[in-house]
Amino acid sequence: MGETSNGKDSVTNQVVKDLNLNVVKTYTTRKKRTPEEDTHYFVDLNAYNNDKNNERIAAETEINGNKYWSRQEDVLNSDIYIIDPKGVRSLRKTMGNDIVPIYIYIPFEVRKNRAIDRGDNLYDFLERSDDELDQFIRLKSNMEYKYMIYNEDLDKSCKILKSIINAEEI
Repeated sequence: MGETSNGKDSVTNQVVKDLNLNVVKTYTTRKKRTPEEDTHYFVDLNAYNNDKNNERIAAETEINGNKYWSRQEDVLNSDIYIIDPKGVRSLRKTMGNDIVPIYIYIPFEVRKNRAIDRGDNLYDFLERSDDELDQFIRLKSNMEYKYMIYNEDLDKSCKILKSIINAEEI
């Protein structure tokens, strides 16, 4: 878990590649930020409604009016899931408590600069940050994570995540 633009995709993708793990690829109704973005399955609201009606959803959340969700079979066949705190709470309701929540953190200014560097406009970044603010305040105040990684340096963050995976025998 982590706020927008904190590097969770970069850390996760590197570790998944290095350790040959499977990451949950979620579904979303939001538009792609760039034409080559492939972090989610980008679908319409009908796909969400179909999965919801057929009770296939393992976890779900909403950010800026866009739905994000995973299917139960995808979660069961994966090792790592990039998710927000609302999603973790949803996941625990459908799949149980046998998960290891890891919070990836980086200060706001660094996140803002990363977002702008990757091509986001400032307004979109601020809107996403504002939308997720309450859930990350709750996450931190209730310590709803087992580990926290300060993502100052990609290589160090990857080493820490690998150590956690090894310790937890994921």
